[in-house]
Amino acid sequence: MKIILFSILLVISFGNVHAQQDYKAVLDSFYQHSRSDFKEIMAKQIDTGSVFYPSKATPDVGNVKIGKYPNAVTLNWIVPLTQSAKVQAATQDFIKTTYSDAKLYKTVSEGTEEEGDMTTNVYVLGGAKPLLIFQTIYYRNEDADKSNFTIIMYGK
Repeated sequence: MKIILFSILLVISFGNVHAQQDYKAVLDSFYQHSRSDFKEIMAKQIDTGSVFYPSKATPDVGNVKIGKYPNAVTLNWIVPLTQSAKVQAATQDFIKTTYSDAKLYKTVSEGTEEEGDMTTNVYVLGGAKPLLIFQTIYYRNEDADKSNFTIIMYGK
């Protein structure tokens, strides 16, 4: 009986730790890794025909992959919309704290949740034209399996 009780408590404690991940800290970590184009968290590529690499960093919700393009490297975190409320809140907080300096950054949002399509772009200012460095995409589809909240963070 004690073993069963202990097993149940162990499962519950792991579930609580798993459910309480600090998504702001996850975003902060991704931001730190962006300075080196995510090289420390980029896993070995499985599909050689793809521009996407698996990530060694795996939050408790969603899927993370790293895209290597000729002129950019991106971290793409795709979260099912039904599991994204806490990630969305943490992302809003991350944008407010990380990109708050209006002299350096500009944040532009288009669309609404009610429309089922909303995009937020963060641009760094100071060059010949603003440079996109962070993006979120809220997408709701009639097919719930296709609905997601996506975060795209660009490497340096």
